Amino acid sequence: MTYLKNFWDCDETEEQIWAEVLTYISKLPEHERETLECLRQGLSQQEIAERFSKTQGAIHFRIRTALKRVGFLKKIQSLYTEQVEKSVEKLFDPLKAEIVKTLIRVGSQTETARMVNDVFNLAGDQKMNQVKIRHRLYQAIDKLRKMGTEPSLLALLTLIAQNPYAIHEVKLPHHPGA
Repeated sequence: MTYLKNFWDCDETEEQIWAEVLTYISKLPEHERETLECLRQGLSQQEIAERFSKTQGAIHFRIRTALKRVGFLKKIQSLYTEQVEKSVEKLFDPLKAEIVKTLIRVGSQTETARMVNDVFNLAGDQKMNQVKIRHRLYQAIDKLRKMGTEPSLLALLTLIAQNPYAIHEVKLPHHPGA
């Protein structure tokens, strides 16, 4: 287990790192969760690879990705407040507000598009997709930067924009189904 620190950029002990990982492990995709649980049990990367019929390189990548996701979830958790979500309604038109709030809640651009399409009954050219959601996210970030207010919301949206795949397949800590 001593090589876990190689994946985690901090001064914490191995036990402290595991405590943080375990806080968020249930939010990870099953294959990453199972890999980290094997690692915690003391299995080597090679032993984990054999268990899952993967290469050692694939397991190394899976561990690294899972730990990056845990770090991302920790950052999201520190920035999210109900007040941040409520302030969205005051700053944006109803469609963009729903897009931003849904992105904050579920993280996935694809899932956000599906949910917004349902809420607003969007179809045809107006129907949202991943690209349109991302575009609206960047517009919201630009507006917040120009306004110079709502630093927590700006930080949260910027983090989501900079890490679109970190939240793919994860359950965000503040999401009702998480």
